[in-house]
Order: sequence, then structure tokens, then C-alpha cells
Amino acid sequence: MQNEDLLIGEVGKAGGLKSLLLACRPGTLLVGIGPVILGNALGMKDQLVMQGQLTSFNWILGLATFLFVVCLQSAANLVNDAKDFLSGVDTEKRLGPVRYTQTGLITVNDVQALYRGLIFFALLMGSAFMMRGGWPVALIALSSALVAYSYTGGPVPLSHYGMGEFLALIFFGPVAVGGSYYMQTLSVSQEALFLGLGPGLISAAMMAINNYRDRLSDQKVGKKTLAVFFGEAVFGRWFPFILLLASLIILVANRWQSGAWAPAVGVVLVGIGYLRSVLQSLKAGEAALLNASLKKISFFNFIYCVLLSLCLW
Repeated sequence: MQNEDLLIGEVGKAGGLKSLLLACRPGTLLVGIGPVILGNALGMKDQLVMQGQLTSFNWILGLATFLFVVCLQSAANLVNDAKDFLSGVDTEKRLGPVRYTQTGLITVNDVQALYRGLIFFALLMGSAFMMRGGWPVALIALSSALVAYSYTGGPVPLSHYGMGEFLALIFFGPVAVGGSYYMQTLSVSQEALFLGLGPGLISAAMMAINNYRDRLSDQKVGKKTLAVFFGEAVFGRWFPFILLLASLIILVANRWQSGAWAPAVGVVLVGIGYLRSVLQSLKAGEAALLNASLKKISFFNFIYCVLLSLCLW
């Protein structure tokens, strides 16, 4: 992992723009993209069932939803990079991937300018969305932007008070899937909200592993994540595993009622492999293995959403 961080650092030194882009953590963006794919797929399916055609499906709107999520997730990553450095959470002893502000590859002012611009652009898009969907869309856009910033920023950073896993579950789950569905159909779907729990649980598992890895450094600076609150034994080693297992149960429960098992079986088989790998890394507790697990789960979240979308047809 150290060699990987040094390599990323050398890329960052090549130019401020590259460092800023890498500070957005492009590898994590699949976590937000997957649920949007699922929400749009559900909207497409229901339009086809109700109308017998896809002429009313708005592809531009679907792409705009992707862009909205990518902007806010990138902004949240940048806020986290800057604020954890300013608050002393990130130091040279940090076990996770390189943080660009802490290492001096980019300035705090540059990071702040970029995340403010991304949030502003996302809110502009939210205003355009509101013209189609009214106050429900405005509520989703505003709350998403607020959480993107206040997760690490603001006077009461939510991540410092055990809210990380819950926020990941809600906003990368039912909000992302149900919101994307609503933008296409202007209706609320219980199926979309239920299926949204799947990627939400996977995102929460990622957050739990991240907090487990950083539990000792977080405790030193007073950052009270669930791993710090409840200790290593339960919320450290087993909680992420339980969340991932629950995401597979959500999938099986849906397919039990709806059929179309072939893609679902694929998701479950892949998921079992991920569960085994993640459990091994949690038992070992080594930072390099945990960081590798985070990348694997991010990709699994995307695969989960894509294959689940195929299950709908």
C-alpha cells in the first residue's frame, strides 16, 4: 500500500489539476453511479410495463442524474480531504490512501474552491430538476448537498458522531435509487425504495470498514465513529460482514417474489466470494488488506446494481 500511495503522490506532483481530480477519489464514484443505474432501470421497466414502450424515458434526464450524483460525491470527498486535514484527523501516520491536502500536493484553498464549485453546480442542476419534479426533488437535492458538506464540514461534522454508516445506507441506497426512479416517473415506488437498501447496505459496509481501519487515529482526535463507540470486536470485525450479507438477502427476497433468478444467482455467487475476502481482511486487520477490500466492495456495489437491473427484465 505504501508503494501505491507513493505512486499516486508522484502523479499528483505532475500538476495541480491532476491532484485535484485524484483527490475526488474517482475509484469510489462507482458507489454513487450504481444506485442511479438501478433507479433508472426500474423507471424504464415500469414505463415499459405501463405504456408498452420507452418513448417517455428521458435519457438526458438520466445522464443529468448521473452527473448530479458524481458532482456531490466528488465534493464530499474533497470536503473530507480538506476538513480532516484542518481538524488534525489526517496525519502522516494515516493508514488509508493518500490525502492530497495533508501531503501538501494541493492547497486547502484549491480544494475548497473546487468542492464549493461542485456543490453550486449540483444545486443548479437540482433547481432544473425541481422544474420537473417539484418540491420532492428540491428536498432530495438540498438534503443531498447538505449531507455532502456537513458529513465532514460545518460546526457539527456528522462523521464525528457515528452517522457515517447510516448516511451511506440512506443516501447511497433508497435516496439514490428512489430519487432516480422518481425523476423518470414522477411517482414513488416501494420496490425502488426496498431494492435501494441493497446498494445502501454495501455502501454502509464500506464506511464501516473505513472506520474500523481508522479507529485508533479517530479515537485520538475525538472522532466518535461506531467502531470507536462500540469497539473492535463487534462493530469492527463483524458489522461490515453483516451489512454485506444483508444486501444479498435483500436481493434474494426480491427475486423470491419476482423470479428472473439467473442474474441474481450470479450476484449471490460473486457476493459470497466478496464476503469471504472481506472477512479475511477484517480478521487480519491490516491496513493494506482493508484498503484493498474497500476497492473490491466499491466495484461489487456497481456489479450488484448492474446485475440487479438485469434481473428486472
